[in-house]
Amino acid sequence: MLINEGPGLDRALAAELEEVVRTTVRFVLVALVAGLISSQAPWAQGGDPKSGTYWLRKCTSPEAYGQIECANYVRALIEYDELRGQMLGQKRFICPDKDVTLGQSREVVLKYLRERPQDLHRPFVLLAHLALEAAFSCTGNRSH
Repeated sequence: MLINEGPGLDRALAAELEEVVRTTVRFVLVALVAGLISSQAPWAQGGDPKSGTYWLRKCTSPEAYGQIECANYVRALIEYDELRGQMLGQKRFICPDKDVTLGQSREVVLKYLRERPQDLHRPFVLLAHLALEAAFSCTGNRSH
């Protein structure tokens, strides 16, 4: 018995309270497990976490976390391209104008993915790089 009988608490009431506590604990545990399983389901269906399919789902998820992670990935690609050019003297491929927002860059990638469903099995990093390079080419008279 989890609940001790004490002054003013008879055996029947103690047993009833104990059953309520056990039922509540079981309910909370089941709810937690169900929540964990359902929160992972959208990502588990995406397959390879490196694929365009996985990232398209993540980037268009109603969950803010997926959208933020997607935007950070796109930002990292742009910043890495810039860093390679500045620090290592390598050719740059992605040169967005200074006023291009992270949201606009993300939308460029999403548009590219949606227009090429046959390529979604390919690595997201490649697809995103191709999308950004096509939209923000470093050739021509662009301000960097």
